[in-house]
Amino acid sequence: MSKEVMYGFLAEQDELPEGRHMGRASALNDNVEQILARGTKSAVCIAAYAKKTAASAAANVLRQRYGRSPTVRGLEFASRKVTVEIDGEATERFGLWVAYDPSRIIEGHRELHEQEYAERRKQAAARAREKAAAAKAGTDEGRAPGRPRKA
Repeated sequence: MSKEVMYGFLAEQDELPEGRHMGRASALNDNVEQILARGTKSAVCIAAYAKKTAASAAANVLRQRYGRSPTVRGLEFASRKVTVEIDGEATERFGLWVAYDPSRIIEGHRELHEQEYAERRKQAAARAREKAAAAKAGTDEGRAPGRPRKA
């Protein structure tokens, strides 16, 4: 039987390990970079999830980062079923697949994607600053419509 959550003393160190926001890329990004470095056409399952929504969300994050179209970097991300071994048993999961085909890259699409990605990140940061300022000022701006303010 597979578990979605594990409890207990799973790891111990003298200090907290560095988090994702400490300059370290995620394992998914590391895997995508390895696929790109190989430079050969391939399709690789880089993660397996118990829930399809988790695999789809991870694929969407990678699409935002690396391009929604294979013409940007030759990459296509998808959620497809995969059988993996868990506790000695074959278990069906939802895999995060990366297909790489360098022949699909179109010159100029990567630069356009990187400009759009930088603009989206800049807009998201501006929205976050506005929301934080509104929360600090005690106004209802930045809160979802119909959601009451906490007392």
